[in-house]
Amino acid sequence: MATGLWMMCPWMEQGVIPSFLPCRLSVMRSLIPSLRSIAKTLRTSDSPPAARWAWLLGIVLAVGLLLQLIRISLSHGPYDHDIDSFLYMAWRLLEGNLLFIDHYDSKLPIVQYLYIPSFLSGSIFGHRLVTFAVATATALLFYRCLLSLKRLGLLSKQTSRTWMVLCSTLLLCFGQTHPGGLSGHLHLFANGFLVLALRLLLKSLMANPEQPQRVVIWQLLGGGSLAWAIQTRPNLLVSVGFCGLIWLIARGLQRRLGWRESGAVCSLAIGAVLLSLPFILPYLLHPDGLNLLKIGGWDLLHQWNSEGHGVRSRLGLLGLLKAMYWDQAFVDFNPYGLPLLPIPILLLFNLRGVSIHPRGWVATTWIPLLSSSFITGLWFSFLKTHFWPHYLLLETVPITLLFAWIPTGLAQNRVPQVLRIGFTWIGIIVGSFIILNLTVVETIRLLFPSERSAIAKTQELLVQRLRSLPPGQHFFAPGDPSFHWKLQESMPVKGIHRAWILFKSTTFLNPSTATRRMGIATSPTERCDQLLAKPTDIIIWVESKAPLNILQSCFATSEDDWQDLTEEYGVKGSGYHVFRRRS
Repeated sequence: MATGLWMMCPWMEQGVIPSFLPCRLSVMRSLIPSLRSIAKTLRTSDSPPAARWAWLLGIVLAVGLLLQLIRISLSHGPYDHDIDSFLYMAWRLLEGNLLFIDHYDSKLPIVQYLYIPSFLSGSIFGHRLVTFAVATATALLFYRCLLSLKRLGLLSKQTSRTWMVLCSTLLLCFGQTHPGGLSGHLHLFANGFLVLALRLLLKSLMANPEQPQRVVIWQLLGGGSLAWAIQTRPNLLVSVGFCGLIWLIARGLQRRLGWRESGAVCSLAIGAVLLSLPFILPYLLHPDGLNLLKIGGWDLLHQWNSEGHGVRSRLGLLGLLKAMYWDQAFVDFNPYGLPLLPIPILLLFNLRGVSIHPRGWVATTWIPLLSSSFITGLWFSFLKTHFWPHYLLLETVPITLLFAWIPTGLAQNRVPQVLRIGFTWIGIIVGSFIILNLTVVETIRLLFPSERSAIAKTQELLVQRLRSLPPGQHFFAPGDPSFHWKLQESMPVKGIHRAWILFKSTTFLNPSTATRRMGIATSPTERCDQLLAKPTDIIIWVESKAPLNILQSCFATSEDDWQDLTEEYGVKGSGYHVFRRRS
């Protein structure tokens, strides 16, 4: 090592001892070509050693993500409590009860089915393992998609399998480290359906044209997978619509819209309808089932979007970009948008030289064009509705596609050298940070686990007490379905999420047919009637969900007496309150 430094700083051999800074700059200048060579090898080399190292790195990072999942689960770390609503819905489905008929939440029926394996696992830890498996399968399928994109000429030949492995690993990291990822939010399922749809559509493009039946089958399945993704997260309807519109316009300008394109659109639409039928057919067996499906899946949501301004924060474009790319971190690297910054710059340099007329476009133009359109569609949907941090998971697939496109973009002669160096250094710095964090740091954290959270201890204590209730006694935890799915006790109200029970006084929806049919309170009186209705004997109130004075105001107008058992249950000062109806 010392010899290497003397060779890099030859003036030291002459007995001249200058300041340390010039020597350090000389060392850095000599390292830059080596680092650039390594980065180029990762992007373009298909040699077996490089591929093996990439797969090994991917496996190591996956193990690191799994260690992170285990560590957080052992300490009963926090998670998005929307998951409790989904697990409750899955349990109710296994009991033969359908969304919008037995209970209500602002989701579509597919969510009930997606969380059945998680409910059967019996715990949040088991649920996290299920969704980790989903994210891993999505990453592996994404790798197959990248191979197909290269085969079709949509990625340049300089894109190596090594780079594809790294990008697939990046997709897994995004899915597990973005907000909501470790919670196992439904966005992970939506991303899985998106990647599956991409794989099926690519297979239809690669199928033998002399076997049109096979092409149609792949397109039907692809349309169904897209429909499942959109039903899981309806925001994707705008993104998929943007991509489809841009594709149709570009193909029209290229004068390549013909019977094949029309047939593909029809096949996608038919596939979407056919594969949506399994979630609709159960409603046909229930009296007025389709009408309830329409009321719960459309009418009430439309009313909520138009009236529920008090609980949703709408952002302007700059506020949205700040919330997405400046306020969020990636594997503790903050801000998340910083390592993404060279991508839009690279897009501008590449699109600047593209022919204005789409007939002059090369095949590799489609990935940046459609990925950017997809992300723009997400922005538009967030601006028109609202944005929560876990929504960032929805852009992981197009963002990773843009990462996969980087070697293609850098292959253009018009790209300045400073941008190539920027990509190299950002990749090295951020990549090293991620590897260190998910391997060394996570291992150390697992060896020295933190104590279980006080909330987790309180919940376990309450579950034990509620499990020992005498037969015939029923409890109700308004806005907290975790107790209900764990103990398999149905909630006495239809609106299972706290948003449908614990409204603030200024955010009640106006009375309507939709609120009446779905059992949603539209006044403080109706809310109190729902909270204190029999056969509820025990109420578990969580102050983090809603102020205690809401319940106390209901007690003041109730004909029954309610006894405070918070201290008797041993949860005083925990933010949980227990009340029992006096007989």
